[in-house]
Order: sequence, then structure tokens, then C-alpha cells
Amino acid sequence: MALRAFRAIGRDDLLEDPDFLDPQRRLARAREVDAVVADWVATKTLSEAMMVFEKHEVAAAPVYDIRDLVADEQLAHRRVFVSVEDQELGPMTVQAPVPRFSSASGMVDHLGPQLGEHNAEVYGELLGLTSNEIDDLRARGVL
Repeated sequence: MALRAFRAIGRDDLLEDPDFLDPQRRLARAREVDAVVADWVATKTLSEAMMVFEKHEVAAAPVYDIRDLVADEQLAHRRVFVSVEDQELGPMTVQAPVPRFSSASGMVDHLGPQLGEHNAEVYGELLGLTSNEIDDLRARGVL
């Protein structure tokens, strides 16, 4: 694969160097190999680089940022990101659960409870505080 990559980027000269031909010796010069490819990639757009790599059958893939991930056609088709409505924030795009199983598809139906939403259950039911005690904590700014 490395030799294909060298040919693809027009660096046939590297194929004359035994250090670049031999996988183990090439590994010892990994930084140099990476720099050669990185220097070439830096002169291309993503689509230009991918066209060259595809033409020469070089295994390559783009490194996505979050905008690329959300816009990716395959990820959209697989519903990797979903929009969830939040009472305070409005619609938010979040990652769906991974992995997905045919008999138990995960879902995101909320982003989490609102601040203090479970105070009654935690302080009243779990900790056993009375309504008056909870009201006192609220009045003092604890809750």
C-alpha cells in the first residue's frame, strides 16, 4: 500500500531507496514517510487527494471535523446524529446510541433532566425530608 501511495503522489524516486521499499526499514523512517505524504496532501483539496488515491487504489479516508461528520451522507442515512428538542436549548443535534441492535434500537428522547427536576424524589422520597424541610432549603438558596 505504501508503494502505491508513493506512486500516486508522484514520488517514484522513493521506490529506488531500499529503506522505503522494505516495510520494516520504512517503519524506522515513519516520520519521514509521513512528512512526504503530508507535504503532498497539503497541496491538494480533499476531493483532489481522494481522486488520486482512489485512482491508484490507495486505502485512504478523510479525517472529518464535526461539520463533516454531521453532513456525511452515509452517517445521515444511518441516523448517527439525531435532533432532540430541549426545553431550554431548543433543538440540539446529538449522537445516537452506538451500537444498534435490530431487536433493541436505542434512542435519545431527551438531553437530561432540567436543573432540580428530581428534587422531590431525591430529597423527599430518597432522603426522607419533609415538605417544610425542602421549602426551608429552597428559601436559604440551597436548592
